[in-house]
Amino acid sequence: MLSKEQIEKLMDDIKSKKEHVTILNKEIRELEDKIIESNIETVQSRFPDLKPGDKVVVITQGRDWKGNEYEHTSDPLFFDKITSGRYWVSTSLSSITINFFRAKKDGTPSKRIEYFHYTDIARIEKVTE
Repeated sequence: MLSKEQIEKLMDDIKSKKEHVTILNKEIRELEDKIIESNIETVQSRFPDLKPGDKVVVITQGRDWKGNEYEHTSDPLFFDKITSGRYWVSTSLSSITINFFRAKKDGTPSKRIEYFHYTDIARIEKVTE
């Protein structure tokens, strides 16, 4: 059986270790933020002329279930922003998404969002009307 002093010492050790874990978790988040920021900058450099509110179409690339390559062109969209999820931070750009607002029937931006994973995008073309 542990004495009161031994229990108090163990409790102090636990508290100290939890504080250390908190510090390490903060450092991990800061390092992840640097990776996320770098990934977003990499994607932004591919589309340097893309500004929030630009009317665009997104051409995605992929393969169907038979392995045939295809391209799909979206309806007109309005560029919003480039984001990254924190759940899977890596050097891979697959965690980066590009968000767009859908267009209303009158051609103005909607509040409804459509997003594409960066790795699925072949190109983004501005719409000129």
